[in-house]
Amino acid sequence: FKIRWFLFLVLGIGLSFPGAYGIQNASVYGLIGISIFLLLICLNPESKGVLLLHKQPFIYIGKISYGIYVFQGIFLMTGPGSQLKVQQFPLNLVLTLLTAVCSYELIEKRCLRLKKRYVSR
Repeated sequence: FKIRWFLFLVLGIGLSFPGAYGIQNASVYGLIGISIFLLLICLNPESKGVLLLHKQPFIYIGKISYGIYVFQGIFLMTGPGSQLKVQQFPLNLVLTLLTAVCSYELIEKRCLRLKKRYVSR
């Protein structure tokens, strides 16, 4: 697999230069965990866990994942003084998901339909 080499490269860079890119110990452990998870998915594509990722709720989460990425910053506590009610768990999680769903359903779907009109394969 080419993906194996990519995962080992990402893992190797993360472990070799932990301070150079601002990667702390917890981030390195997360990097290792995600790399192992992706490697297991690539090596066992027919496993029950991987087949579970093909179910509708996970597919929809994948569709709204860009919105989750974009809007989560609004609802996270990222610095001193950011103790707003909308930044407290579990309200921050609910608002992030709700905002991502609204963004996908009201904006992104329309843009994707326009893309089909103007992009040729």
